[in-house]
Amino acid sequence: EASLERSDGMLFHLLLNAGPLKSADGRIMGCVVTLNDITERKQTEEALRESEEKFRSLVETTSDWIWEVDQNGIYTYASQRVRDILGYEPEEVIGKKPFDLMLPGEAERISEIFKSISANKNPFRNLENINRHKGGRLVVLETSGVPFFDSHGDFKGYRGVDRDITERKHVEETLKASLREKE
Repeated sequence: EASLERSDGMLFHLLLNAGPLKSADGRIMGCVVTLNDITERKQTEEALRESEEKFRSLVETTSDWIWEVDQNGIYTYASQRVRDILGYEPEEVIGKKPFDLMLPGEAERISEIFKSISANKNPFRNLENINRHKGGRLVVLETSGVPFFDSHGDFKGYRGVDRDITERKHVEETLKASLREKE
């Protein structure tokens, strides 16, 4: 590959291939050179790199946990925030199902809700669920997700966000208890 500058100052990129030109008896008679303009490919690669960098930056700076599950409900991606929210490294979550991180009764409840959502490939918002932190404490998450499909329209899974609402739920319960006490 080579980058050259045109007379107007613009860069263009070439892919150079060279090989010997041989006669029927195998003698080298010269050289065959092909040049392909790969400027568009290089621009596309750079745009993709910038897009990936922007996505990574957004995912890593949010206070929410970004995730992806495949069509079987198995985590294929977990952002670094899972460490802060549930105490697990992303690698520990990949290969598990969301229900593996819940108490058995909660896993059963959420599993039933999710079966009807995923059967129709519907997006969902603000699904509250209780998970067990790696350290043992309970964490209330608010989960939202959207289905994603491949280029043929085949369902591939869900991508979504989990937000830790444990403190908010605690405040709500305290306010409710205070109101009941006043009544």
